[in-house]
Amino acid sequence: MHEPGIAWPAPTGTAFDDALDWLQVNEQLGVPLLELERRAWVMHGVCLSPVTDEPFAHAWVHLRERPSVVLATPTGDGDDSPFGLVYFEASQRAFDVYFRPQLVTRYTVREVIEQNALHEHYGPWLPEYIELCTPR
Repeated sequence: MHEPGIAWPAPTGTAFDDALDWLQVNEQLGVPLLELERRAWVMHGVCLSPVTDEPFAHAWVHLRERPSVVLATPTGDGDDSPFGLVYFEASQRAFDVYFRPQLVTRYTVREVIEQNALHEHYGPWLPEYIELCTPR
């Protein structure tokens, strides 16, 4: 189970979309895709629920220079934030302690754009992640 004292905002249930939306928000703010390519990776993974220990598919942005992760949480009704989300940054260590990644695939920004175009959705794209997103 998770380490006491670490509080995380509510999940969105749309982590794969949220990770790519973060790229779009940054691009809208004027950050060139080449700069994002240098600074960030999009990660897909299998993590363990901090509540039930059950595996689940997850996605997040890894900032290479810190190292840290970027995740999203819903803003609530009436908020005009991009995509209705607030993005927050957490240390890689805190993320690893809380979510306990078991399997991780790292994508460059270019690879994410290619996979998104190929599959016509934000992910997941690999069977081991898709399986965990399918209702059982």
